[in-house]
Amino acid sequence: MSQAKDERIVPYELLWVFLLVVVAIVAVCIFYYRSYERRFRTGVERQLSAVAELKVEELAQWRKERLEDADFIFNNTPLAGLVRRFFQQPGVGDAAGLLRAWLEKLQGDRYDRVSLLDTNGLERLAAPETTETAGPYMAREAIEALRSGKPAFLDFHRDAPGRPVHIDILVPIFDEADGNRSLGVLVLGIQPAAYLYPLISRWPTPSQTAEALLVRRDRGDALFLNNLKFQTNTALNLRSSLENTSLPAVKAALGQEGIVEGRDYRGAPVVAALRRVPDSPWFLVARMDTAEVYAPLRERLWLTALIAAVLLLGAGASMAAVWRHQFSQTLEQRVIERTAQLKAANEELEAFCYSVSHDLRAPLRAIDGFARTLVEEYTPRLDGEGKRIVDIVCAEARRMGRLIDDLLAFSRLGRQRVQPSPIDMAALARNVFDECAAQAPGRKVQFRLGPLSPVSGDAAMLRQALANLLSNAIKFTRPKDVAEIEFGGRTEGRENLYYVRDNGVGFDMRYSGKLFGVFQRLHAEDEFEGTGVGLALVQRVIHRHGGRVWAEGRINQGATFHFALPSEGKAE
Repeated sequence: MSQAKDERIVPYELLWVFLLVVVAIVAVCIFYYRSYERRFRTGVERQLSAVAELKVEELAQWRKERLEDADFIFNNTPLAGLVRRFFQQPGVGDAAGLLRAWLEKLQGDRYDRVSLLDTNGLERLAAPETTETAGPYMAREAIEALRSGKPAFLDFHRDAPGRPVHIDILVPIFDEADGNRSLGVLVLGIQPAAYLYPLISRWPTPSQTAEALLVRRDRGDALFLNNLKFQTNTALNLRSSLENTSLPAVKAALGQEGIVEGRDYRGAPVVAALRRVPDSPWFLVARMDTAEVYAPLRERLWLTALIAAVLLLGAGASMAAVWRHQFSQTLEQRVIERTAQLKAANEELEAFCYSVSHDLRAPLRAIDGFARTLVEEYTPRLDGEGKRIVDIVCAEARRMGRLIDDLLAFSRLGRQRVQPSPIDMAALARNVFDECAAQAPGRKVQFRLGPLSPVSGDAAMLRQALANLLSNAIKFTRPKDVAEIEFGGRTEGRENLYYVRDNGVGFDMRYSGKLFGVFQRLHAEDEFEGTGVGLALVQRVIHRHGGRVWAEGRINQGATFHFALPSEGKAE
């Protein structure tokens, strides 16, 4: 009766341990992703806000400078005197020449055209001179500016359909010496395409979909003032009803500021920063497609899900080893399937193992800790076989830790910079062999060192590669009474060829293509220990030096591992 009870207790306790591990893994992964998501969204919002603030400051500064020009002209008494002289005697004296020179200097590279209108709105002088003259629209605005007695800022407009978009500043000129009598109006003409539109469209970082929009309220619509990235001829032509509040441009025109999400003029989902340009009717929208904004976030979500899947598979495989002894052969088959799935999933770990190594270690420590707790608190309820199986769980957890360490070393090797220097391969091989042989005391190992050409490479990396090859040779000659290991080489053309030959257990050449893959093993763990990363590391070292590696062998007749390095040291 007691034995039957124990058989029931052990599986239930292991199930609780497994569930706790699953909860811990899921909680860690969710916390990790949510934390990353918050940081990422904050970073995106800060970037969009910074771009919007920068452009608003530039636009506000541009308006300020133009209005300061208008104030300077408006309060310029000598200019008013010159204009009076010009209108009184247009063809007499030097007034016309001085005034023209002054207009040309003012026009410079800040204004497209500067013109002088009389009190009837007729153009009398301009810089530069063109065949175009001010139309009726400008005459009406000039008369209104004289009536108001202060400079007027004519926002984005067209003189006529099909004409370019203009901004005009009208500065009335009065004769202070004659009771502020109206003399005329100075028109500062600006083409936004020359400076403003490039200023608005310029984005400080590379992006496929980012753009800035400038809008204003126009009756019941939000009117787009600049040309857009994904639609042509939109300036003063494209408008959207203020009732369409899903558009960030409409939200901006309604006075909303900050970060918003919605759909742009194409109907595409976007994230946008909205700002009002101070002292103007303009609203700026800095927007980017949601698909581009959150693409890295989706990649991190898949990465986190993959990590969770690998950890869950690892935990399930470890716990299943105990359940397999207590229950049926069906459960054993499930463990084999999970182990196969784990092996397939581990092939994908190289791309991200460095950044998440710490996240992987914590659940493994939990598995080992729970297993030890099981031993300490439930030892009386376990028979000898049960204790052995729990020890297997602990050993498997530690083995997975070693796998992570090896995978981390493999990943670091891919990022490590190659630092080439002249290397004496004979001295390096002798030194590495002595270190490896010291790890196998009592073995009879005959080591022959053939002629070896020096090479230029990274000493630390090549030492690591030789250590893996020579330690493998010592390991796989263990069944032999006397191990025979030879390291030799020769030079052929522009390559230095090297080989490590042994008289060990060898391998079937049909599986030679798997030798250099991560976690690929041709021998069982209980026959020869190892993680299956060593030869993959060797291949990476040789490839990073611009070389190649291959192997030859026969079962129970030894193996030979070859690698070739450029004699001129062409490393990455």
